[in-house]
Amino acid sequence: MHATLAGPGGPFAVVRAEDGPQAGSLVYADGPRTLREFVETTWAFGDQPFLIAGGAAMRTGSSSPPRPRWRAA
Repeated sequence: MHATLAGPGGPFAVVRAEDGPQAGSLVYADGPRTLREFVETTWAFGDQPFLIAGGAAMRTGSSSPPRPRWRAA
């Protein structure tokens, strides 16, 4: 499973950076190179839910996360 997802040609393929500040580090082969590139990609989805847990959802257009509901163990 790992090889399918993170191996060459996979959607989460990783490679070693050859230059720049991340030289030698593992980076996504086709992923965004900067935080700005990542954010610009998410803008394309508009205001849609992207994280859903326990009945609460964060949306791509949200300015703040939902308040957590803590339960006593």
